[in-house]
Order: sequence, then structure tokens, then C-alpha cells
Amino acid sequence: MCKILGKDFLPYLPVVMPPILAAAKVEPEVAVFDEDENDVNNEWECITLADQTKFGIKTASLEDKSTAFQLLVCYARDVGEEFVSYLDEVAPLMVNHLKFILHEGVRTAAADSLPYLLTCVKSKGPVFLQQLWATFWPKLIECMRTEPDKDVLVSFFQSLCACVEIVEDGVDGEVMGAITRILHDRLQEHFKSENDIKEKRKDEDYDEGVEEDLAMEGETNELVLNQVNKQNEYSIYKSSMN
Repeated sequence: MCKILGKDFLPYLPVVMPPILAAAKVEPEVAVFDEDENDVNNEWECITLADQTKFGIKTASLEDKSTAFQLLVCYARDVGEEFVSYLDEVAPLMVNHLKFILHEGVRTAAADSLPYLLTCVKSKGPVFLQQLWATFWPKLIECMRTEPDKDVLVSFFQSLCACVEIVEDGVDGEVMGAITRILHDRLQEHFKSENDIKEKRKDEDYDEGVEEDLAMEGETNELVLNQVNKQNEYSIYKSSMN
């Protein structure tokens, strides 16, 4: 409905935002199980750590949280500048969940929201825009260094590209230096991953099943590389303007 109504959805926000924000802020239910406990029901997703500690996460609360984050992205995108009244509550929530390790969908939505939130605040003037950007970029780049899921990493790069186009002059030397370093690091990881794929194809256990997994990994690597190249093109353009 928000996508259809656009800014006309604004009168409904006071009704829908409180429960959505409450769901987004919910801490997932986590429990530790005995090592030999096998009767955990399907409401729990179990993870076993290296020390054999088994803990479970209530999947329903995670999915509700992810859905809430996706709705917040939609509201920020479709309502536009009028969403600015919720910025003080939503912006810190999104930044703090860029490292939410329990759910890839939450991290992706958090990254997706950043350009829309910058667009919301742009109407308040360049000072407010730069202040919000200053809270976004260090955390985003920090998370890009450690993000283990390459699909989520692609979303991080897309978010970064969209953000730098919005803030324009806010991309100063410090930001460019940080971007350059993350591009270098991720390029090195890309080359290493591609070499690892070649080596796995030589392994004695290599078969069609392994090839299918390697092909998917290679496709994801290409998506990451495309985003790295896109950001690198912007970096080169920005440098030529100085």
C-alpha cells in the first residue's frame, strides 16, 4: 500500500510505525541446549560452536524482525522527505544492525535504508545531510571489511555507491581513503577466492555437485567484483575533480 500511495501514505505512519519499530527492536530469543539434546523443535534454529556449545535462536522472532526492517526501508523510500520525522529513531537502529550476525535479511535491509534516509534529510539542508553521513560511512565501511556473506556484501557496496552520489561534497579525503582501502582489500579477497575455486576443481573429491557450488560461488564473486569496479570508477572520477 505504501508503494502505491507514496507520500499519501503519510497519515498512516503514526498508526503503523509504533508496532513496526517495536518488532524491529525486539532482541531474538536465544537459548543454550545440552550437547546431546536432539529433540529441539523446528521453532528453533540451532548452531553448534567450535567448542561444541549448542545454542538455538527462535526463528519466528527473527523473521518478524527482518520483515519489520524491510517495511521500514519501504516507508523511507516511498514516503520520501516526509519520513524525516522518524529519522532520529530509525537511523541509529539501521546503523546498529549492519552487524546483526543472526540474520542476513536484517543486515541487507539496514544497508538498503541508508541512501533513503540521506534523501529524507537532504531537504533540511547540507549541514544535516553531512551530520547524518558522518554517522553512516564509518560503520558501513567497517562492516564491509568483516561481512562474511557475499550477497550481503553486494548490498553494502550498492548502498555505499548510492550514498556517495547523494552526499557529493561530503566525500572528503578521509572518506575516499577509507573507500580506497576497502576496495583494495576486497579485490585481494576476490583474487584469492578465484584461486581457491581453481584449486578445488583439481581436488580428488571434485564432482558435479562440487562444480555446482563452485559455479554459484563464482557468480557471487562476480557480483562483488562488479560493485567494487563501480565504486572504483567513482573514486577515479572524484580524484580527477580535485
